[in-house]
Amino acid sequence: MKRFLMIWMAAFMSICAAKAVPAYKGKVKVQQPDGRTLTVQLHGDEYMCFRTTADGYTVVKNQRGYIVYAEKKEGQLVPTSRVAHDVAERTADEVAWLQSVQKYMAPVMTAKQADEQQAERSRRQKAQGERRRAYYDYGNFRGLIVLVEYSDQKFLRSDYAEVVDSMANQVDYPGYDDSRYGRFTGSVRDYFYDNSNGMFSPQFDVVGPCKVNRSKYYANKTDNAAQLTCDVLDKIDSQVDFSQYDRDGNGEVDMVYFIFAGAGATCRAMMTVSCCGRMPVLSITLRVEAGTGRLSRMVSDWDAMPAL
Repeated sequence: MKRFLMIWMAAFMSICAAKAVPAYKGKVKVQQPDGRTLTVQLHGDEYMCFRTTADGYTVVKNQRGYIVYAEKKEGQLVPTSRVAHDVAERTADEVAWLQSVQKYMAPVMTAKQADEQQAERSRRQKAQGERRRAYYDYGNFRGLIVLVEYSDQKFLRSDYAEVVDSMANQVDYPGYDDSRYGRFTGSVRDYFYDNSNGMFSPQFDVVGPCKVNRSKYYANKTDNAAQLTCDVLDKIDSQVDFSQYDRDGNGEVDMVYFIFAGAGATCRAMMTVSCCGRMPVLSITLRVEAGTGRLSRMVSDWDAMPAL
């Protein structure tokens, strides 16, 4: 069997059975304002994340831009006055002070975060039940992939749309070599075609990149994710005939997948900034105006992911 592109495996299988994205488990060196470096590690997922030193002491960034040891107040992490250092660079006073500090101190999930997490679990359970009961003509499937760039983050390749189109649609996709994971072959279409014994050969249309006037930090975990998505849909509504993606004729778009430029907070590339989170799987249904192909209102099913 072909080795399928890992990024697309995670992306499209998440429609059926996704979970919160775990943080990048590796350690990475970040530079402090004074030029010194500190080794940090990210923990958690898109609902709640925090950073620690290599040996487990929780850290946050203060207003001066330094990564300092954290303390907990009313369940949330706040900066102390002590700048964090790697083990070999700590003073005797710093070592003595750390003896009374709890390691892997995590923030308490806020009520809003807990509600979002529970709502997502409920939505998935309901959607899985509906899909088991429903009949869908998979021989008629057509999906939409939307590429999104921020005001301060573009895709690293100018031909990214062509790359994604090949990954999604090319028959017997030859793949590429990845320095960390090796060689990967097979498109999204190849994966589903092979695993359905030729019964399901999906087609995906790639739109974009669509540029939104938002920073890559705007999502802020899940706080502004819905508004960011609405901004993207407003941009492309006049360019896309959404009726082409309502293949069962129920007045709703069957599948839209958003790929956002850059890395999510669960990736080590984002470890030097505050956790902004992976764009989550939110409950938004896209309803189509009869006869126009334009969106009429947004109520609940799409998915999104960072490009890295």
